[in-house]
Parts: sequence; structure tokens; C-alpha cells
Amino acid sequence: AVSGAHDLLDYFEKDVASLGLPDFSTMFAVLVVVSLTSTLMYLSDLWSVYELRFALEQVEFGVDGGGEVSKDGKEDLEADAAIAVAAQSEHTCLDSIAALFEQAMDKDSKEIDLEKLLRAAMSFLDILRAMGPTMTLAVKDFQGNYRKAQMQFGKDKAKFANLKACLQGEKETGIHKPGGINKDPSSAAGLLWMRRSISFQVAIFEALLAGGERATLPAATGKAYADELEVYHGWLLKKIFGKVISSSPSRESFAEKLAPNVIDSMRQVVVDRDMATFCEKLNPILEQWKSVYAELDLEDVRKV
Repeated sequence: AVSGAHDLLDYFEKDVASLGLPDFSTMFAVLVVVSLTSTLMYLSDLWSVYELRFALEQVEFGVDGGGEVSKDGKEDLEADAAIAVAAQSEHTCLDSIAALFEQAMDKDSKEIDLEKLLRAAMSFLDILRAMGPTMTLAVKDFQGNYRKAQMQFGKDKAKFANLKACLQGEKETGIHKPGGINKDPSSAAGLLWMRRSISFQVAIFEALLAGGERATLPAATGKAYADELEVYHGWLLKKIFGKVISSSPSRESFAEKLAPNVIDSMRQVVVDRDMATFCEKLNPILEQWKSVYAELDLEDVRKV
């Protein structure tokens, strides 16, 4: 508008004589033209801004069927957006691992298919690796116990197809003593410590979920260790695990390893949801697993 005004002034100054208007009239005409031009441009811009602001308000606050902004629209839209993002996001590895464990136990008979259990157990290593370098020792220990679990099962996979049959068959060989004194290495020893490692991880997740947003991974790991493993460890292993616990990664770092493809703002929501599902699906099979050991007198509680 300012540039246009200058052009108009130059024009009128050059041709004032031809217009036959006095200088005052010329200036007045220029001012009128400039004023009208500026006003029209301002009103046009104002309307565009109004339209944009109205559109933004519709997105931000929500509009009801009558065209009026609803009071709870903002909260509703935020909740809907969160749900939509969560639903569209990929699940963490916890979801698929939990599904494998769930498939290992028949819901009616409670029998645990050993081949399916071992397959699920191998996928469980992904969770330990997500805990970072501090769990390197735990990964190697779990792999060693996995190999032990194969000892009796590998002799006749059809005969020892389920957990109880395998453990009972091994016990009948006479290698284990009454009172839960198990020979090591053996399938009983390997499967026992595999179960305890998985129970330990479930306890970590439960501690994180119970503690809410303020719960830290080191604190949750410490609580889980005290509840699940400490009683079975001697002085040396307690010292080692003390270092492991203090070196645990942050909760955010762990979540990023579990859900690298989920956007930052929703990652913890997705991870917490899958942790809850993981615990819900694994607790029944862990209980049945422990029940079989108790029934066969193979729950070895000696310290290592």
C-alpha cells in the first residue's frame, strides 16, 4: 500500500497540470485512493487471518454439530489423537514374545509344550539384550541354561514333549536326589534357572508399572532382584548383581530399545502397555512351571 501511494504521488505530481486540479485537491484525491486501497487490503488480510484462526480453533478445540465450539472438545481430540497414534504404532518385541509363551501352555490341561516353551525362551533373550551391556552375563547364563534344558528333551522329543514328562523322565534316571537336590548340568537345572530369570524380568516390569512415571529401571531391578533371585545367590553373585543393578540403563533408553519405531511422545505409553500384557500372559505359565517343579520335588533352593 505504501509503495502504491508513492507511485500515485509521482503520477499526480507529473500530470497535475493536465488534470486541471489544484495541488490541494490532488493530494486529497491521492490520500483517498491510498486510504481506500489500504483499508481494502487490511480487510482482506483480516478476513484471511480470521478464517485461519477459525480453522485452527476447530482443530484445537473441536466443533459440535451445531457449529459451536464444545467445551470438552480439546480434551476429546487429544485423547482421540493419543489412541489413534497408539493403535497405529507398531508393538514392541514384548508383544510377540508374550504371544509365544502364551502358545506354549494349553489353557485347559495346563500342559506346557516344551518345544514351544524353548522357542519362546530363545526370543526372551531380546529383552535381556535390550537392557544393555550390563546384562551380558545374564544373556550368557541364560544361553547356558537353554543348552542344559535340551539334555533330556533332546533324547526323545516325542516322549518328552511336555515339561512334566521331560522332568519326570529325567528324575526316573536317578540323577536327582530327594529334597530338590538336582544334578547340574541337567534339564531340570537348566529349566529351573530359565524360569527364575524370566520371573525376574516380569518382576522388573511389574515394579516399573507399579511405580508409575517416576519409577526408574535401577530401582525396579533392585526390587525385583530382592524378590526373585537374591535368596538363591551367594556372596559373590550378590556383589556382581549389585554392580549390574547400579549400571542399569535409564527407563527411556530401555524403552527406545524395545520400541525404536514408535514416536518419542508415545513410546513410553506403548512400552508400558506391552509390559502389562507381557506380565499378564506370562504369570500363569510361570505359576504352572513352578507347580510342576514342586510336584516332582525338583525345586532346588540351594545357593549358587
